[in-house]
Amino acid sequence: MKLVYPKGSTSRIATVFIQDSSATDGSGLGSLDESSSIVGGFVREGSTGVALAVDEDVTTEGTYQAPSAAGKVRIGTPANMRTGTYELHFHNDLFATGAESVVVTLGGATNMAPLTLEIQLSDLETNIVNIKSAVSPYPETIIASGSGTSLTLASDPGADFTTGYAVIFDVSASRQPRIIETVSKVGTTLTLVNSVSITIENGVDTVLLVPLPSSPFVAADFDSGVFPPNFPVLGINASGHLSRVTLTDTTTTNTDQRGTDNAALATALSALQSSVDGLAVGVATRCRIATAAAFEHPESGSIDYSIQILTVDDLGVPVAADSTPTVTITNVAGTDRSANLSAISNPSTGRYTATYTVTNGDTLEPLILSATATIGGESHVAVSLPVVTDAVSVDFTATDRNNLLAALADTNEMQQDWVDGGRLDLILDAALAIGNANSADLNTAAQVRALMSATVTDTNNLAFAIKAVTDLLPDSGALTSLINLLTAIQTEVGKIPRAATEKTAGGQITRTKVSADGSTLVETLS
Repeated sequence: MKLVYPKGSTSRIATVFIQDSSATDGSGLGSLDESSSIVGGFVREGSTGVALAVDEDVTTEGTYQAPSAAGKVRIGTPANMRTGTYELHFHNDLFATGAESVVVTLGGATNMAPLTLEIQLSDLETNIVNIKSAVSPYPETIIASGSGTSLTLASDPGADFTTGYAVIFDVSASRQPRIIETVSKVGTTLTLVNSVSITIENGVDTVLLVPLPSSPFVAADFDSGVFPPNFPVLGINASGHLSRVTLTDTTTTNTDQRGTDNAALATALSALQSSVDGLAVGVATRCRIATAAAFEHPESGSIDYSIQILTVDDLGVPVAADSTPTVTITNVAGTDRSANLSAISNPSTGRYTATYTVTNGDTLEPLILSATATIGGESHVAVSLPVVTDAVSVDFTATDRNNLLAALADTNEMQQDWVDGGRLDLILDAALAIGNANSADLNTAAQVRALMSATVTDTNNLAFAIKAVTDLLPDSGALTSLINLLTAIQTEVGKIPRAATEKTAGGQITRTKVSADGSTLVETLS
């Protein structure tokens, strides 16, 4: 919301409209008061921000009541206004001289849309009384009486002058300007310079006096009054028409038109263009689209995603479009996807809805969603860029996260066991040492070597199988239990003879067994 206040303004009341952020029809938020936890701040141009709290009430509606401090704001609710309309009483410090503008931002209450006030601090008052003060040394109109060519003022407003003009206000016609006359002033007597007789309502009609800095007006037929003598020089005749315009069929270069005046005009036009561009941005938002940023695949079947189209006036209030907005949707390659788009409905003023259906297996792709609405004969376009994507978070629960963290902890422990000197590494080293100590005996029989080779293969397979299981263990305690069990199994396996050879000598058969601890046992079979 933009406001203009004179610099040094006091006792200012701002009437504002606060929207309900939970509503989709632009309706206002009711029941706000000094206990609604509305907070914010203000910043004067060139200064730092100051915190604000709207925590004081208004005793009498429409009567200014100063807040207790610069950081406080009073809030009241005007009668007979639409829901969401409030009056805010600001401290005078916000509008003190020394800055060109002040910006106020407020929010914080439940379902309160943020409120921004941009206040320009002007060097001039904007109401009609002070505009007259800027033009005339006499700030107010004065009651007059008389008729013909002489009027008498009810009081002397100030210095006399020989050339000026008087604006006669007809009070019975709601102070509308009735006539403008050239006058001179001496004390409380006004004399009509051009001796044009007038009639006023004595003691009721009022006069506004404006002295002239130079030559007097001359009489002419100009709205029952006069006009400056330089009008003919400007090519304006007594009836107000242009008289010095020559039409040509050709034009020449504009060299003779260049100069400081044109440079100033170019600067002014540039500023005007910036204002127009800013206005165009505001107008462009009269059609808006609200929808999900990502259209996620369902695990099966299909799912409908809502599309909301809003049409509003220049103030953001919902208004009906001239006709139902046109909606198109394509992928970035331009392929039409409107087959997935439902018909458009109109549930309320300025609100239009549709759905876009995403089916499991649809192509993963970015989309271009466009809505064109005609509002008051003008075309407005809004664009949104949703993306059809895989579900990335819907099915991943807190339980899934805990299981993944537990598996990570087990994997980290297992990595420690497999490094050089780890628990599993020591078990394998011990088994390898036993095999090396008995390699000479193992080489005496081809079938033993084949058996040991198969054992190594089985051991490798067993190791990988164990690793696959430990990857899925839910906690580190289970892995420790497995290590202890494997150690016990190793001890028992070591008790089994690792090799046996049979020899025949002189008709006698003997068997030699090698145990896990390296000792040998010779048995005589016959």
